[in-house]
Amino acid sequence: LILGDSRDWGFTDTHDSSGDLGDLARSIGPSFGYINAACAGDTLSAFITAHTQRAALQQYVSHVVFGDPINALRSGGTGQNKSAATVLGELQTILGYFPTKRCLTTTTGGPNTTSTDSWATVANQTVNANNTEIAAYNTAIRAGVANSVGYFDIMSAVESSAASGKWWVTGVASATTIDGLHSTQAGYLAIKNSGVVNTALINRTGL
Repeated sequence: LILGDSRDWGFTDTHDSSGDLGDLARSIGPSFGYINAACAGDTLSAFITAHTQRAALQQYVSHVVFGDPINALRSGGTGQNKSAATVLGELQTILGYFPTKRCLTTTTGGPNTTSTDSWATVANQTVNANNTEIAAYNTAIRAGVANSVGYFDIMSAVESSAASGKWWVTGVASATTIDGLHSTQAGYLAIKNSGVVNTALINRTGL
């Protein structure tokens, strides 16, 4: 069961022969069946408020991956611009909805930046105003959190360099992101090809 926001759902991704979209399904799909119940624009607090139907899907799965928390962390509107500690607390509430499942978590599915050259270069990107908290959350996930059997370090596959808070680039405008928040197909494929979504963490035995 894949839960999360638009990047987990596959917004701005485009179909190819795999039939899979997004930062998790592209890697999981070749090995396992999945239900992608990610929701564009979701935040952790919104999931806590309205999770009943999605949580009920756990009866059909062995594992739950709760994906990208960027909408809770990045500077923005309602339910956003939170501290890493607050969002980690919300994450624990959510993991508690799946007590009999093997749960996995992820770092943010990419940076959130603005750019003066349509993301052709790293130098012309400006990190999100709450980037310190975004980085702190990712550090905590990499260190391991309670009630999670492992994590997928998606941020590392699409960040220009460790802890930069900026998108990787090719020198071509809008090649890796078109809006500074969502990957292009090239970005989603970079996640898949990097191997950061390690399907060895998903097994068919034991709960």
